[in-house]
Amino acid sequence: MIFFAAALIDIYRFKVNTLEKPVSSSQINARNRLLRRLPNDALCFQLGNYNVEIVDIHYHLPNFKKCIWHSHSFFEVHIIINGQGRVVSHNGTKIFKEGDIVISRPNFEHSWDTDVDDLYMYVIKFELNRVKDTQNSVNPVDIVLAQLFDVEDFISQCPEDAYRAIECIENEINSPKPGVHYMLMNYTRELIISIARTVNDALAGVSESVKLEKSEQDHLVVLINKYLEDNYKKDISLDMVARFACKSKRSVMRHYKAATGMTVIEKLLQMRLFEAIELLLEDYDKPVKTVAYEIGMACESYFCRQFKRFFGCTPTDYRRINSAKIDAPGQ
Repeated sequence: MIFFAAALIDIYRFKVNTLEKPVSSSQINARNRLLRRLPNDALCFQLGNYNVEIVDIHYHLPNFKKCIWHSHSFFEVHIIINGQGRVVSHNGTKIFKEGDIVISRPNFEHSWDTDVDDLYMYVIKFELNRVKDTQNSVNPVDIVLAQLFDVEDFISQCPEDAYRAIECIENEINSPKPGVHYMLMNYTRELIISIARTVNDALAGVSESVKLEKSEQDHLVVLINKYLEDNYKKDISLDMVARFACKSKRSVMRHYKAATGMTVIEKLLQMRLFEAIELLLEDYDKPVKTVAYEIGMACESYFCRQFKRFFGCTPTDYRRINSAKIDAPGQ
């Protein structure tokens, strides 16, 4: 308890307004070190028939501009305070910007990056586990929380309720008063429910006109993706794709990007790189140059550059790392 009070007094010196950029990396570091200790003591609670455990709450450091391909066992929520960036996954590339909330569910493989130098994000990581052998009936909170598992790389405008909850959490952390644990739990409950409501509203609030437009776009996407799947090992151009779809290049580019968040060429590259992973692990003796050729990329150096940009390591390193995992005892 003495340590806890002392830690709160320490962070009071580095008071940060949640909705503004922290003024220095030292402030962020000091605050983050404390916040990473607090959740283990304070932020474990039950919502409906779910147990919630806050794994981490911290500010993202602005000089960290890229996260390699990864997944994790918890929900990860980014609230974008300033700047913009991209989330990359099997679903494509999606853009996030100031004022957005980005939600990634457990075990969802993704990466993100940014071109700006002032990307500030508030990050909340939490585990959500159904209570085993519960005798309680399902309630509306359970239904809303369960929908969090239905989204993979969800991006939407951050609700005001979430900002307000974050500000209250900050005020509690920066003010050493009795009962801080309980207040943190209450405000964090509000934050989790606000996040879940945002997902619920987004899934339920799609209008018929949007559904119709999305249906038309989805049909074109399915058509183009089928063509790419059948021909990605060949030398494909956007002109060839447009002729196949009986659309102009401009129309293909506009509709495909609107529906998927990525261009046709980016999707083609993604297909090739995921196939490259299969080939790299299928035959460890196959040269990287041969793998590049078999996926339709004649230039080995270009293939290696794109592979590293997408997965965060070279094809050779990826093969070595995954070979070590397979050979490790217990794997």
